[in-house]
Amino acid sequence: MNRRSARIASRTTPYPPTKPVKAPPPALIASKPESTPAISAPISAALVGQTVDTPFKPFSSVLLDESGTEVDIGSEIASTGVVFFVYPRANTPGCTKQATGFRDHYQEIKEKGYKVFGISGDSVSALQKWKTKLELPYQLLSDPSLAFISHLGCSKPSKKIVRSHVVVEKGGRVRQVCVGVSPVESFEKVLKVL
Repeated sequence: MNRRSARIASRTTPYPPTKPVKAPPPALIASKPESTPAISAPISAALVGQTVDTPFKPFSSVLLDESGTEVDIGSEIASTGVVFFVYPRANTPGCTKQATGFRDHYQEIKEKGYKVFGISGDSVSALQKWKTKLELPYQLLSDPSLAFISHLGCSKPSKKIVRSHVVVEKGGRVRQVCVGVSPVESFEKVLKVL
């Protein structure tokens, strides 16, 4: 053995100690999905075709519309069919495309006995400006806490809104739930199911 090798060989640890690498907490490891993340909520595709008994927490919600008027979701569903389309943020390209799609087909949806509501986490004032700008004929609902949106299953655990729509017949029968749709696909799928 040469001199340098003997010196290195005499060390008990071949390299100086390094900082231990912290493993991520178990909760973070478990939450990393293998595929598309599942969105769990009381309303899901499994409920399509079933009547949701009232009082059902999402349907007993009261939200403010773009003018600051309270809208009782349960009363709306009791009196008419409802299409809720959920969008991440007003006045953005994808959300504008989704909103104008529902605007352009609003009369057709209305004639089939359904009311349309757009829902996001935006403030009432932001919704008012957007509604005026796009000349939307339906109400926009503000859900800043995302409580209603989460109950519909249209948000991720990180509190991000997922573009979606939910169609509910008069009386509470869930007709369609689509989570993670494109802006155009959203209103097209609603038109097909009505």
